[in-house]
Amino acid sequence: MRALPGSANPSASAIICNVEAVPINEHLQPGGKLPNEAHLAKELNIGRSSLREAMKLLASRNIVTIRQGSGTYVASSPGVVDDPLGFTFIPDKKACPGSA
Repeated sequence: MRALPGSANPSASAIICNVEAVPINEHLQPGGKLPNEAHLAKELNIGRSSLREAMKLLASRNIVTIRQGSGTYVASSPGVVDDPLGFTFIPDKKACPGSA
Protein backbone atom coordinates (compact mmCIF):
# COMPACT_ATOMS: atom_id res chain seq x y z
CA MET A 1 0.00 0.00 0.00
CA ARG A 2 1.37 3.39 -0.89
CA ALA A 3 1.26 6.45 1.31
CA LEU A 4 -0.40 9.51 -0.07
CA PRO A 5 1.87 12.34 -1.18
CA GLY A 6 2.92 14.71 1.58
CA SER A 7 0.34 17.33 0.71
CA ALA A 8 -1.36 18.96 3.66
CA ASN A 9 -4.85 18.06 2.43
CA PRO A 10 -5.03 15.11 0.02
CA SER A 11 -8.12 15.01 -2.15
CA ALA A 12 -11.06 12.88 -1.07
CA SER A 13 -10.84 10.85 -4.27
CA ALA A 14 -7.16 10.05 -3.61
CA ILE A 15 -8.00 8.91 -0.09
CA ILE A 16 -10.89 6.76 -1.31
CA CYS A 17 -8.76 5.16 -4.04
CA ASN A 18 -6.10 4.22 -1.52
CA VAL A 19 -8.62 2.94 1.02
CA GLU A 20 -10.39 0.91 -1.69
CA ALA A 21 -7.06 -0.73 -2.51
CA VAL A 22 -6.58 -2.00 1.06
CA PRO A 23 -8.70 -5.19 0.70
CA ILE A 24 -6.92 -6.03 -2.55
CA ASN A 25 -3.43 -5.36 -1.18
CA GLU A 26 -4.18 -7.27 2.02
CA HIS A 27 -5.72 -10.16 0.02
CA LEU A 28 -8.97 -9.89 1.98
CA GLN A 29 -12.04 -11.84 0.97
CA PRO A 30 -15.64 -10.72 1.57
CA GLY A 31 -16.13 -10.64 5.33
CA GLY A 32 -12.40 -10.08 5.94
CA LYS A 33 -11.43 -7.55 8.57
CA LEU A 34 -9.50 -4.43 7.56
CA PRO A 35 -6.63 -3.16 9.72
CA ASN A 36 -7.69 -0.84 12.53
CA GLU A 37 -8.23 2.86 11.98
CA ALA A 38 -5.02 4.07 13.62
CA HIS A 39 -2.90 1.62 11.61
CA LEU A 40 -4.56 2.53 8.29
CA ALA A 41 -4.35 6.28 8.91
CA LYS A 42 -0.64 6.00 9.68
CA GLU A 43 0.03 3.70 6.71
CA LEU A 44 -1.82 5.97 4.28
CA ASN A 45 -0.39 9.14 5.85
CA ILE A 46 -3.83 10.70 6.42
CA GLY A 47 -5.79 11.91 9.41
CA ARG A 48 -8.19 9.58 11.19
CA SER A 49 -11.15 11.87 10.52
CA SER A 50 -10.38 11.79 6.77
CA LEU A 51 -10.16 8.01 6.96
CA ARG A 52 -13.51 7.83 8.79
CA GLU A 53 -15.19 9.94 6.12
CA ALA A 54 -13.76 7.72 3.37
CA MET A 55 -14.96 4.61 5.21
CA LYS A 56 -18.46 6.09 5.57
CA LEU A 57 -18.56 6.74 1.84
CA LEU A 58 -17.34 3.22 1.07
CA ALA A 59 -19.96 1.83 3.45
CA SER A 60 -22.66 3.79 1.59
CA ARG A 61 -21.43 2.13 -1.62
CA ASN A 62 -21.56 -1.28 0.12
CA ILE A 63 -17.84 -1.86 -0.30
CA VAL A 64 -17.16 -2.14 3.43
CA THR A 65 -19.31 -2.86 6.46
CA ILE A 66 -18.61 -0.91 9.64
CA ARG A 67 -19.45 -2.69 12.89
CA GLN A 68 -19.12 -0.36 15.85
CA GLY A 69 -16.84 -1.84 18.49
CA SER A 70 -15.74 -4.65 16.17
CA GLY A 71 -14.10 -3.07 13.15
CA THR A 72 -14.48 -2.56 9.42
CA TYR A 73 -14.97 -5.52 7.11
CA VAL A 74 -15.09 -6.12 3.38
CA ALA A 75 -18.79 -6.26 2.44
CA SER A 76 -20.18 -9.73 1.73
CA SER A 77 -21.55 -8.48 -1.61
CA PRO A 78 -19.26 -5.55 -2.46
CA GLY A 79 -20.93 -2.90 -4.56
CA VAL A 80 -24.34 -4.59 -4.48
CA VAL A 81 -26.87 -2.44 -2.70
CA ASP A 82 -29.94 -4.26 -1.37
CA ASP A 83 -32.22 -1.24 -1.75
CA PRO A 84 -30.67 1.25 -4.22
CA LEU A 85 -33.79 3.42 -4.42
CA GLY A 86 -34.37 3.58 -0.66
CA PHE A 87 -37.82 1.96 -0.61
CA THR A 88 -37.21 0.71 2.92
CA PHE A 89 -37.54 4.31 4.11
CA ILE A 90 -41.07 4.68 2.69
CA PRO A 91 -43.46 3.64 5.48
CA ASP A 92 -46.54 3.08 3.28
CA LYS A 93 -45.52 2.00 -0.20
CA LYS A 94 -49.17 1.78 -1.31
CA ALA A 95 -49.55 5.53 -0.75
CA CYS A 96 -46.92 6.32 -3.37
CA PRO A 97 -48.22 7.90 -6.58
CA GLY A 98 -48.51 5.38 -9.39
CA SER A 99 -48.45 2.32 -7.12
CA ALA A 100 -51.09 -0.34 -7.63
